Amino acid sequence: MRKGRVALVVFIFNVFFISLAWSQSIDSTLDSPDLKFSYSNPQNYIIEDISVTGSKYLDSKTIIAITGLKVGDELRIPGDKISMGVRKLWQQGILGQAEINVLKITGNKVYLNINIEERKRLNKFLFSGIRKGEQDDLKDKIRLIKGKIITDALLKNSSNKIKKFYQEKGFMNVAVKAVQSK
Repeated sequence: MRKGRVALVVFIFNVFFISLAWSQSIDSTLDSPDLKFSYSNPQNYIIEDISVTGSKYLDSKTIIAITGLKVGDELRIPGDKISMGVRKLWQQGILGQAEINVLKITGNKVYLNINIEERKRLNKFLFSGIRKGEQDDLKDKIRLIKGKIITDALLKNSSNKIKKFYQEKGFMNVAVKAVQSK
C-alpha cells in the first residue's frame, strides 16, 4: 500500500446555464397594484389560465401537470395548492428555480404563471491532475453523457466513483473537487 500520496482529481463541467435556488411567490402587482392577499381572509378563485415562462427544454404542459394545478380548478389564495405545486416541481430535481405567480384576477377568475429556471446541463467534462490513461479509465467508470441534467446526486455519485477508483489502486486519501464553469 502506498502511504503519504494523495491524488487530487478535479473534474470540470461546462454547462449551458446557471441554476438558482427555488422560491415561491404570489405576485399580483402586474395588473392590480392595489390588490392584496390576506392570510386571515383567503378567497376562492377559478383558474382561468396557466402559462409557463423560462422553459428551454421542458414541455410547458408537463410542467403544469406536475404542479397538479388545472384550468377550471378552484384555488384558494392564499392557500396550500400553490405551495404544493412549487414543492412538486422542486421534487423532480430538474429545476433550479420554480415560482408560481398570480398574473391577474378578474372577478373570481385567476390567471397564473409558472416561472421556472432549468438546472444546468452537461456540455463536457474534463479531469485535471491525473495522467491521460487514468482519465480514460475514469471516463469509462463514471459514464457521464452530454446533455444530462446536473444534479447534486450526479455530482456526488461521480465523486464517489472517482474516490473508489483510486482507493482500489491503493490511494486511500483521495480528494475530489467538482468545478462548474459556464
